[in-house]
Amino acid sequence: MGRTRKGLAIVTMYFMAAMAWAVRRSWRVTQGQTPPASDFILVWQPIAERVIAGAPLYSSGVADNKPPLFFAIDILTAMSGYHTVVFILLTGIVNGLIAVVLWRIGRQYDSEFAGVLAGVLYLACMPLFEGQYIQAGSYTVLFVLLAIQTDRALWSGVWIAISGLIYQYSVILVPVVFGYQYLRDSRAPVKRGGFYIAGGLFTVVVVFLGVALVYSPRSALLGLHWSFGLPTGVTSEPVKTWTTSPDTYASGLWILTNQAEWTNGIKHAGKLLIPLLIPAAFAIRSQLGQLTEDSLSTLALVFALVSCVPFFIRSYLDYMILSLPFFCLLASEGVQSVIRSR
Repeated sequence: MGRTRKGLAIVTMYFMAAMAWAVRRSWRVTQGQTPPASDFILVWQPIAERVIAGAPLYSSGVADNKPPLFFAIDILTAMSGYHTVVFILLTGIVNGLIAVVLWRIGRQYDSEFAGVLAGVLYLACMPLFEGQYIQAGSYTVLFVLLAIQTDRALWSGVWIAISGLIYQYSVILVPVVFGYQYLRDSRAPVKRGGFYIAGGLFTVVVVFLGVALVYSPRSALLGLHWSFGLPTGVTSEPVKTWTTSPDTYASGLWILTNQAEWTNGIKHAGKLLIPLLIPAAFAIRSQLGQLTEDSLSTLALVFALVSCVPFFIRSYLDYMILSLPFFCLLASEGVQSVIRSR
């Protein structure tokens, strides 16, 4: 089989699997067999409807702690007239793209088998962590992976900024991606760092300038406040009374305020991750003492550990989506190492 035909077969396999999950989910939702995500029903759908009706984004009753690009997706899918179905199907497409980028990352490291398997593992495990639900995680994962996959520092900055403008927790990966880009080519670190920062800042400025032009400068300031907790001097009321507003984020630290639920979440996620953690351990063990900055296992391990931080703040299952692709890469490397050793 030629390289092009093999690639097409892999991509087709990924999208068939991703869309099968999405179609099944949308069918069950439309038939009333299962509800959409509670935040979608109580928060994001009402916000989209009010914005389409003319209310400014982030104004009182139209605010939630999500960045502007997530609401752009929310509002655009609502404008289709089939908000729930289109949002779920779009999430399916994004999950298929994530699998494709995982394959390409593996190929960059001369581990095409590991890359292909990582995409398969991601699509198999993603439903366990609510990845087929309407949520921000899948969208931000795609852009984090694109920031890693590209060898152009400028575009890496653009992609990681977009990820943070969809799901603010991904900003914890900004310095990690920067370090990764530096290690890829340390001959001109200042130049690469400058391009990376410029790409990110340009994207942030364009997005919030867009919010200011479409709605109002006040909406842009409120967007900074609701997205990242910045003290902009303006406030608005959330669409739901139980929203964790940016100035009370400390109450969201379950390890301090809700230890029982935090512990249960950690245990549940740990059980679901066992099929990935066992082969991942083989990957680390087989390369112990040989983990270098340019190995796929090192990349996967570092990003997996750092991207777990949101989950350890609030142990919702969907918070694990950010780290799931990296555990899949580690696991696929473990499987590959076992096969090679036989």
